[in-house]
Amino acid sequence: MKLTIIIIFAAFTITWSQPNSVYSKYGLGLNEYSNSARNAGMGDLGVSVLDRDYISTINPALWGTINLTRAEFTQNFTASFTGNESSTNYKGNSYFGGFSLAFPVSTDYGATVALGLSRSSIVSYNFAENGVFPPSNQGTGIPYQLNYEGEGGLSRLFLGSSINLPFGFISGASLDFYIGQFNYISEIKAGNTNYAGGELVNTSNIKGISGSFGLITPNLLEKLELVEGQDFRIGVSLNLDAKLTGDSLYYKSTGGFEDSVSNGDRTVNVPGRFLIGVAYKPNDNVSVYADFLSQNWANYSENSITLPYFQSSMKLSAGIEYIPSKRFGTDRELYAYRAGISYEKTPFLVKGEELNQLSISLGFSYLISTANSLDFALKYSKIGKTSNNLISEHNFRFVVSLNIGELWFIRSDRF
Repeated sequence: MKLTIIIIFAAFTITWSQPNSVYSKYGLGLNEYSNSARNAGMGDLGVSVLDRDYISTINPALWGTINLTRAEFTQNFTASFTGNESSTNYKGNSYFGGFSLAFPVSTDYGATVALGLSRSSIVSYNFAENGVFPPSNQGTGIPYQLNYEGEGGLSRLFLGSSINLPFGFISGASLDFYIGQFNYISEIKAGNTNYAGGELVNTSNIKGISGSFGLITPNLLEKLELVEGQDFRIGVSLNLDAKLTGDSLYYKSTGGFEDSVSNGDRTVNVPGRFLIGVAYKPNDNVSVYADFLSQNWANYSENSITLPYFQSSMKLSAGIEYIPSKRFGTDRELYAYRAGISYEKTPFLVKGEELNQLSISLGFSYLISTANSLDFALKYSKIGKTSNNLISEHNFRFVVSLNIGELWFIRSDRF
């Protein structure tokens, strides 16, 4: 049964296509924070949500309570409705969100080794602009169309571990290897056959190493007795600055003939990211959390040059999870329900205006067996606006995760 589910799920995750957003043309693209349906259904973050049944890619300290060998795979399905003051468009797609593996080494010491692949950013856009040259007020002009297309993004390979600290603290750290590929195409087509069009293509590959650190406090309700409930914790996570290096290839063509090729180095400095959050569990059935993320993208640079359309970004997120009480003779304990909301000030300044994003999400889990589940999330987000000749985007994302747990290693006593 479990093998059948894995095979079916793998059939839906063979594609690495991507969603579509015109705003992903800036820098490294739009940030991705969550690679699991559980987090997506609770507002994306969850830096302090301690759960032994899930592998967090937000905070490595959260691996400290995992007691089974675990694997998680995620697939995303998207629908984007974009428009300006005069037109609207629709595009749908799907893409593989990543995978995670975790191996508990010692549950007594909270030592768990985890590794995986997750998406850090996504570039995916395809749009056109029409115009006339020279402008019509200077005589009869030649109509033309400018087509812009881009795809790629930054992925993160991570390997790390968690460990218990004195006084009930849990810490974690990971080594992060970033690899990215980006393809950009700009094309002009003339409306008059007497004039040849042209194309400019830019392809680049970058890679680099960074690190992440995390910390979770002990249950503060046991220490301070501030409020009623079962559990209250604070979590923090820090992703270090990353210097990514690689190369770029440029070529342009006119009338279908390639007329120049050049290449060069590309160096990208990605600013570090800081998260802090709280998680509160009033009883067995309910968990709530709130998080704050900050990243100073104003320090982002390419080839030592800072770009004017970047600003410091932040994200506020809150979520809730409800697991019905277990009742003998029923299957209500087989389900979990989630909801979340987030507000993000994105890194981008477009035509001098801040670009903000508001998201709401719902989540649901079905327990296949004792330690295995199928997790689902539906997320709606709005970014941009139609005024000032900007583009408004309404995005829907459906996320599916397969979460598997097995007891692989049994520690035997020695006499």
